Amino acid sequence: MINIAICDDERAEITYLTALVRKWAAARGVAVRLSDYESAESFLFACEDNKSVDILLLDIQMKEMDGVELARQIRRDDEKNRSYLSQATRILSPKVTMFQHYTI
Repeated sequence: MINIAICDDERAEITYLTALVRKWAAARGVAVRLSDYESAESFLFACEDNKSVDILLLDIQMKEMDGVELARQIRRDDEKNRSYLSQATRILSPKVTMFQHYTI
């Protein structure tokens, strides 16, 4: 079982990414447990005592704490560096995704 968290402040993006992950998992016969969060703060609060996330799909541009700061905090707090982070922001159209490197 792979525990995947999606953190994005737009519900439509969470829905889109959830569908993509489910499709990917079904095609490969991989069991996944999905959880979603609409802010960096809600992710941190929920994961304070339960750090079972294997993969975090993280929006870069969010309202209060942005995805880059959240990633930095996760890296700082995760003493075993077990977190796998993916950051992306879709721009222009649903078919164009912009990936940019950030030092975290």
